[in-house]
Amino acid sequence: MSTINDRLKENLNLPISPLSAQAIADAIAAMTKTGNSEKMAEASERLSQVASALDDAIYSLNKHIQHKTKKIQDATTAADMPMAGGLTNLAKKAEQQLDDKKAAETLTPDKQFAKDSLPTIKESRQNYDDWEAAEYEHETAFNDLRENIDDINQGAQAVDYVDSQLVTQSIANTLRTIADNDTVVEPEHAILVGLAIDDLARMHQEVIEGKEGKANDNILNALATANQKMRGEEVDLPYATPPQQPHLFDASGVNATQFTPEQNAITADGSSKIPPISEPVAIAQSYLGKPGELSEQVNKIKEQLTPVGLMTGQFNHQNLINSLYDVEASIDTDTAPPWTWELLSSLENTVNGMQEKSLLPSPNDYHKVAKALDAIQHSTDIDSKQAKKLNNDLMNLRADLMQRNENAKHVADYAAAGKEEIEATEQNMGAWRESGYTPDNTLSALKDNVDTLDDIAETTHYDEAEQLSSLVSTILDRLHSEQTVPFDYVSDSVEQAVSEITDISKQYHGDTAIDESLLANLSGQASDNNVGQPLSDFHPSLQALETMHPGYHQPMGQTAGEQSTGKQSTLADLPPGAGMAAIQRGYQDFAREAEPHIEASRQHFDEWQYTDFTDERPLENLNEKMQQLSDVSGQYGMSEGVELGDSVCDILDRLYNGAISPNTKTTNSVSSAIDEFERAASAINQNAPITEQRIRSELAQEVREVAASGDLGHPMTSGSTDHKAFSQRKRERLAAFAEEADKPIAASKSHFGEWQGSEFEAREPLDNLSGSVNEVTELSEKHEFDSAAQLGDAVGETLSRLRDNNLKPTNETADHIDDALNEFTRSTTVIKTTRGNPEISDDVLTEARKMASTAMLGEPLSGDAAESISSAESIKELPEQLTEQIAKQAAEQVAEQVAEQAAEQAAEQAAEQAADSIVGAEMSAHFTAFAEEADKPIAASKSHFDEWKDSEFAAREPLD
Repeated sequence: MSTINDRLKENLNLPISPLSAQAIADAIAAMTKTGNSEKMAEASERLSQVASALDDAIYSLNKHIQHKTKKIQDATTAADMPMAGGLTNLAKKAEQQLDDKKAAETLTPDKQFAKDSLPTIKESRQNYDDWEAAEYEHETAFNDLRENIDDINQGAQAVDYVDSQLVTQSIANTLRTIADNDTVVEPEHAILVGLAIDDLARMHQEVIEGKEGKANDNILNALATANQKMRGEEVDLPYATPPQQPHLFDASGVNATQFTPEQNAITADGSSKIPPISEPVAIAQSYLGKPGELSEQVNKIKEQLTPVGLMTGQFNHQNLINSLYDVEASIDTDTAPPWTWELLSSLENTVNGMQEKSLLPSPNDYHKVAKALDAIQHSTDIDSKQAKKLNNDLMNLRADLMQRNENAKHVADYAAAGKEEIEATEQNMGAWRESGYTPDNTLSALKDNVDTLDDIAETTHYDEAEQLSSLVSTILDRLHSEQTVPFDYVSDSVEQAVSEITDISKQYHGDTAIDESLLANLSGQASDNNVGQPLSDFHPSLQALETMHPGYHQPMGQTAGEQSTGKQSTLADLPPGAGMAAIQRGYQDFAREAEPHIEASRQHFDEWQYTDFTDERPLENLNEKMQQLSDVSGQYGMSEGVELGDSVCDILDRLYNGAISPNTKTTNSVSSAIDEFERAASAINQNAPITEQRIRSELAQEVREVAASGDLGHPMTSGSTDHKAFSQRKRERLAAFAEEADKPIAASKSHFGEWQGSEFEAREPLDNLSGSVNEVTELSEKHEFDSAAQLGDAVGETLSRLRDNNLKPTNETADHIDDALNEFTRSTTVIKTTRGNPEISDDVLTEARKMASTAMLGEPLSGDAAESISSAESIKELPEQLTEQIAKQAAEQVAEQVAEQAAEQAAEQAAEQAADSIVGAEMSAHFTAFAEEADKPIAASKSHFDEWKDSEFAAREPLD
């Protein structure tokens, strides 16, 4: 130990910060105090490695400083060039972070700037989302994004917020490179811009909260890599720390390999100066870890294991191990429980095991490692039993590494054997997507590819790919044989599975377990009764394949015998455009019929918006047009359009019935739905790719969620100007209903009294009551009095069931009917007096609906009553049947004999023939019972016909 201290004293010009020196001193002191021989031996071994390396590091670091200084100066000179590169930004960062008076002390970012710039960052995120929705075409959103990022960058420079400068400059460089390229940017490059914007928002929020707001080096490196790749340059990460080198930091956290001329080094006399240049020697290889805030050290490890860290290829095993040392150095040894060291050791052994087998961490590993790190960070909240379980999880992970190594080999064999087939599968998957997922020969080709990959997976023992390809093949075979276009969720599952069996690179972690939800989806879809829409649904005239290609089922040159024994041709054997043409025709018809409704919907929405969404008239008109759009969508096989239209109608119904003033989210969802119909119709008219012509299922899902939510807005305040206006307009519109419904409502009460007087057994008052209620319901619908129409439907359904089943209502059923009739009366009275709420009571409506759907409405009528009703029904229905039959035959006879006989003679003859026909029917054994009872009504029918004939077939009463 004295040797180390002596070397530190003799070489105080070493460019090592006080924090780093203190860390070594603390470690020495800890070793001196500890009574644990195992910890002492471990610490001694690591410290001896540091001691042997310190001598070598002294000279090499001095040389390294000079080298870095020159690179920074060169980079600063190049800062005005179009692409200054990572070192220029790094130089600016170092220069602005340090000053001459306070070495290693960072500047505090400006809180007001961070707060003022947040709206611009949010706007930038919206610009990115719009750009992404446009499939990264260079449109307005892209240009707006560049302008906003430049504004933030300039503001960050003005207040010396270095990390914000770094991120915004990296984004700006990437966007400039994208703009300079002729081709559309690859999604994996563009997505990094969105991640960087999100991280920028995090940084500024942290500054507002009084934190440092540090940039994420992983994201900066990812942007630099993407930028250099797009420019065709050699990748040289400006923020990466080379593995296997010592991580020596100063107090500000700046890496010792990134010193600038302004950085102070501690000398023997305590002054600050640049160390002298020495001869180069070997770089030190040992690293004890850098103590710091434990939560930050833990998060640094998590970031390396996130999808971003793994996706960008920046993960390094040694860096992760060094980060574990940082965690270890940051733990409070006085309060940490004993299991902490065991858990840390287990984490290090796990990473070492992956490195030995050249395995990358998998997404599943991230969760296990994160749980262990969280336990170390919050050790006081974890007991030894929980810690043991976490340690067992890590041990199980290490135990699986051997199998994962074997899996990775199988994947590599699969990739090598199926290289060409994998490429062909990806191409045909894209071709099938472009064809609108139609069952043509692109589907056939894709199925052949998947079947071949299934065989290769079986041969190379890649079990997961074999399982997925088998399920996908089953689904594709169904779509092929059933001539079906898959539902969106089916095509999504197929695409995800195809991606799993063709994207090999991510499987080199060896953790090849299939996503359980994907497996469940595919298994269900392979056996579902319905996985899509038949091709004929996309156009009403497409009832068979011959409608598109007459005679196709019998190819030329094929005999009847050959046809019967050979394979029958289907649409899947046609050229790719055949199925596409069918869908395209349906979509074109949809666009043609939907456009007037779309235009009217937008007009009604604008009118509604003009009234601050308080006038119900444009709301009702909009509802009507959206329902028509839903109907047209269903007519031409656009299921997403049906879903979207119905969801909007649900929203509008709730707003109207509840007198609700909608919130911004609700109105935006309605407006977005109209925009989506307009976008789809425009795409159809412009003959855009078939996938763009469809209503986007994700938007339909969003609107459906809004419709199902409990928060559409707030009810208009009673007594407010808006509510008074709303109520007044509604009363004016319902006044016509009240005037016309008075008589049928009064009649229904009268008929109910007669029915009640017969102890609910007489049929005639029940029939009359049902007719009156139906008339009230029709008037309610006519005047758009929705709650009254709903009550009328419920009561009408109840009365219909009682009548059809010859039931006598229970007392409870009768009371509910009476309550409903009284509610009609109350509502019309309110409408006339303009006092109170004219809407049907929710309680009455709820009970009426329950009544209509209950299984037990009443009990069967007594035998005499039932027989009386049955006879009355027979007598009532027979003249109607005979009248219809006789009238039809009479009309036919008149038409045939009009040139020879007078109309009166023809009608009489037709009546006699019809009557004779009915009498003849009496002799049939099947109508024996009818013949015995029908004499009187038949005679009555002839009498009524004579009366009708005398009126020259113009009178209504004898016809009835």
